[in-house]
Amino acid sequence: MSAVYPLSAHRQIERLWAERIEVLRQIHCQIVGATERTLQLVFNNDGSLVPIPVRAAVDERRLD
Repeated sequence: MSAVYPLSAHRQIERLWAERIEVLRQIHCQIVGATERTLQLVFNNDGSLVPIPVRAAVDERRLD
């Protein structure tokens, strides 16, 4: 076994995790966007509620 193999295996695992985290970020952005559009429709049609930007209410924590 060469000394390079453990390092290349580690890099491959790291790359796979990075890809998965990116997919989770994309899904998070889609959910936030859909929620924001839905709430804007609800607030704009009723008028009795005071709209706030959804992005202000969402916790923008990093996934990594």
